[in-house]
Amino acid sequence: RAFVSGTFREIAAPDLPGDESREASLRLVEFHLVRQRLADLAFLPMGREQAEALTPSSDPILVAQRQQETFEARRFLENRGTLDLSEAKDLRRSLQRATLVGTLTGQELREVYDTLRVLRRARDLFVRRREMPVLSAIASGISDDLRDLEEELGSAIDVNGRVLDTASPALKELRREAEIAHSRLTDALQ
Repeated sequence: RAFVSGTFREIAAPDLPGDESREASLRLVEFHLVRQRLADLAFLPMGREQAEALTPSSDPILVAQRQQETFEARRFLENRGTLDLSEAKDLRRSLQRATLVGTLTGQELREVYDTLRVLRRARDLFVRRREMPVLSAIASGISDDLRDLEEELGSAIDVNGRVLDTASPALKELRREAEIAHSRLTDALQ
């Protein structure tokens, strides 16, 4: 018997070898719908891609880990736990461009800052949760070494992605000189 489209049905086991049998079984239990529903709940494109690529496992250790992970996440949510991911961004394009060109725009730097802040909050939220060992282990994989970069970006880039005068003494001086020159030019034109 299998639960298909909301009802139990008697189904004969397919007589197919290997991967074909597995794929037929997945179609039979409509696993693609489960995967799609999970993907629809993903906040970031990378999460969506991971959900869409998800496949069942016959490895008992991996299955137990995934079940524990799900149990812990569900318990976290049931206890009114929250983790706001709304400020996290998909940085892949920006980081790839930075690797090739070597620079990011102010807006891209702000997105890096926002994402680092979300990652730090997630790490801080889960890293010491003894009652959630799997989520704690995942959080421990988020580097705490990025805290300094987060702080530097936060003090150098405003919420609109504008580089602040306080980003560096040289920038502050250049902007002050530009203001003086602009003021002189405006006075001369009047």
